[in-house]
Amino acid sequence: MIKNYSSRNSDIVLITLNEMDIGVRTLSAFLKVRGYTVILGFFNDWKENDQRELTNILQWVGEINPRVIGISSVEFSRAKAGTLIAALRKEGRVVIVGGTDITLNPEQYLTYADYAVLGEGEYALAEFLEAELKEFSLIPDSGGLRTGATEAMCNIQDYGCGCFWLVKNGVASSALK
Repeated sequence: MIKNYSSRNSDIVLITLNEMDIGVRTLSAFLKVRGYTVILGFFNDWKENDQRELTNILQWVGEINPRVIGISSVEFSRAKAGTLIAALRKEGRVVIVGGTDITLNPEQYLTYADYAVLGEGEYALAEFLEAELKEFSLIPDSGGLRTGATEAMCNIQDYGCGCFWLVKNGVASSALK
């Protein structure tokens, strides 16, 4: 179900494909207390093969124009999450996935999401929103380290690993994808 929200240009849109997702509500409250603009979208009734509803969801996200989109998923909504993530990324959106299924089965999501949060996501997502990407490197299937890796280089890997150098308030940190 899509509702009309007055807030636009939010920091983050959190989307859940589950009817009773307490984790997304908790995450939203956590981020709002820290000053972020958060909009929630509940799409538990969306059927994966309903192209019209997918178009409506994409239009809704486009009107809000968030910096980042967070998607929470459980095992029974994995296929829908994959369809939605692919459509959002095709539009150039930054997508972070989280939830119980991602924590237990990260390999199912890392092939098509930009980032994944394993376990509790409150602090990880807040730090991500405060960070800027300084450099992206790739550990390709053949080994070694390639700095300044391009998307094309990443797309030809079967098991490559991305390394992100993130800078927060002038302090460098790194995270692995």
